[in-house]
Amino acid sequence: MASQVFVSLKKLHIPTDLIGEFAREEIYAESHRNLENQVFVFGHQQHRLWRLQGKVDVAITDSPLLLNISYAKTKNPVFKDFVYHEYLQYENLNFLLRRGEGFFEPGDKGRVHDLNESRAIDNQIRENLEAYKISYTEVNPSEVERVVDAVTLNLLNGL
Repeated sequence: MASQVFVSLKKLHIPTDLIGEFAREEIYAESHRNLENQVFVFGHQQHRLWRLQGKVDVAITDSPLLLNISYAKTKNPVFKDFVYHEYLQYENLNFLLRRGEGFFEPGDKGRVHDLNESRAIDNQIRENLEAYKISYTEVNPSEVERVVDAVTLNLLNGL
């Protein structure tokens, strides 16, 4: 969905970039062990977002900074608070995808979790968003236009 939103915004001539998912690249590189170091993953993902500041109006990612709280195995509140602090440095619009049976493409080698594991992580993400009092909108993967409309409205209201 992120790539579809990216293309739609580009067609509207909105300065936009798509931030790739560092964790997925590590999976493709067969560097699964690196995913155990959530600080490492967070740092790389945060840098991808940081370097776009002042360069585009919209940065789209399916790996937002707050995901690091849900994936972190550490109970260290300092890390989680730091992630939240960094998240607050940006203007954010959050969407949580509803996963259906057809969500995963057959043979997708860029994932390490199956559908049931991913749904459990989704629940953790939802709990974290609510615990930090962060607004979000749940959408189906087919609701690209709804997301594009929300982003463009947010841009218009920001002017």
